[in-house]
Amino acid sequence: MSYLSSEQHAKRLKRKDFDRIESLTTNGHIRYYFKIKPPSKPGRTLGTRKVEEVDPYFPDNPWMWFETLDKTTGKIMQIGIHFPSDKKHKDESKSHLLINPETEQIVKFWNELYDENDHKIRNHYRIDYETGKIVEIWSERYDPATKTWSKIS
Repeated sequence: MSYLSSEQHAKRLKRKDFDRIESLTTNGHIRYYFKIKPPSKPGRTLGTRKVEEVDPYFPDNPWMWFETLDKTTGKIMQIGIHFPSDKKHKDESKSHLLINPETEQIVKFWNELYDENDHKIRNHYRIDYETGKIVEIWSERYDPATKTWSKIS
């Protein structure tokens, strides 16, 4: 078992692309908030920032996600969670949470994975933010030939 040494932490800090760093007292993890990247086109978002959370006992396997921020409130409106690649695919598996920035409630969740034929599948879950219950579920398959998604359930 390796431990996040002060040298490893200092090496991360030399990258100088962080807005802030938090030490989480509940679990001892360290959370690195990267600088906000502006959106590529005008719209509702302030931009996106990468966040890494490092468990000091397992520093080589950080949790990583992207937070998209609302321009008017500055609050998170979407979170894209990235899991390490399973070595079979170049892409990482991904999950997304769509959040109402005014109420801070999750309104939609979806994830991407691969079927037995190596086609990308996206599962969607729409959530009623008042009750917190899933009110709709559907799946889509990506067709690389036509570059389109089609509903499968």
